[in-house]
Amino acid sequence: MQVEHDLAVNDLRILIQKACHSLPQFALKQWIAASEFHAAPDRVEFVLPNKSKATRFIRPDGYCVISKSDYTSRLLIEVDRGTEDNGRITIEKLLPGLAYIRSETYKARFGFSSGRWIFVTTSDRRLKNMKQAAEVALKQDAKLFYFTTFERITDETIFTEAIWLRGGDEVATTLFPVQ
Repeated sequence: MQVEHDLAVNDLRILIQKACHSLPQFALKQWIAASEFHAAPDRVEFVLPNKSKATRFIRPDGYCVISKSDYTSRLLIEVDRGTEDNGRITIEKLLPGLAYIRSETYKARFGFSSGRWIFVTTSDRRLKNMKQAAEVALKQDAKLFYFTTFERITDETIFTEAIWLRGGDEVATTLFPVQ
């Protein structure tokens, strides 16, 4: 299972690089691989739904900075192969992911307090369940999480097509503003 996951992450990285190469208005400014997060993970504290405190090491599948003209986006990447139930995703990914973006640790590592999590998953059903889990757990902060499927994502669609369902929204959107 881990090999399949790692191959999917690698395919996504290649797709992002290819999109930046074929769409000249986009530039890949930085890529940090999962291995760097595993070697030196950041730790965050967050509050569970039962109001108890928890801590978690943050190990995204990747992080990239992409620019389009004067717009820069910092994307934390999560490849979901459908192996965890939504309860685990909330506790292991969503709640700590939000805490991370808002943390001083994140700002110290990347130099900014802004970012979004993008999740690429296996099916529409899985996507809807993950999006709903984000909305229930994070309320209005679910807007920092974007979800799509492997089926929808290509180097031509990843940045400029409305293939992403953002937490809190009912209509698919793009990752970058369309001008």
